[in-house]
Amino acid sequence: MSPAAWKRIGKLEKYFQGVRVTFRDPFGEDHTLHLSREDVQKITRDRMPGDLLRVEDNDTGQGGDVTISTEGRAYRSRSGKALCITHPCLAGGSAMCPWKSFLAVLEGSQQAAPLSIMEQGKPSPQAHGSTATSIREGLAGGF
Repeated sequence: MSPAAWKRIGKLEKYFQGVRVTFRDPFGEDHTLHLSREDVQKITRDRMPGDLLRVEDNDTGQGGDVTISTEGRAYRSRSGKALCITHPCLAGGSAMCPWKSFLAVLEGSQQAAPLSIMEQGKPSPQAHGSTATSIREGLAGGF
């Protein structure tokens, strides 16, 4: 396999007292999710996971209903060097943001932090049949 590369898919921004997470999934669909103030505190202080929330304004003209649903999780990585985000559209994988960038966004010293996923490289080419045969013959003759 060739080496894996990081692919930027979105960003994290401070949004009032929480965090707004915007990204494009591998299928090309855009997502905007939120981490509440309480969840940010759980992640930063207690190292507990927080919920990623989708907030939808169902404005019907009178009062407008707001629907809030949980769509993913955010947590600090085991090494402590990244914020990991899981979402069903990431097919069991997770997107990551550098922990220092995440803290800089919370402090207001940085406008946005990058959100990236690991993109696996293409498989390396297979050895030619003649090369593999000559290696086996050499091994057999050596014993």
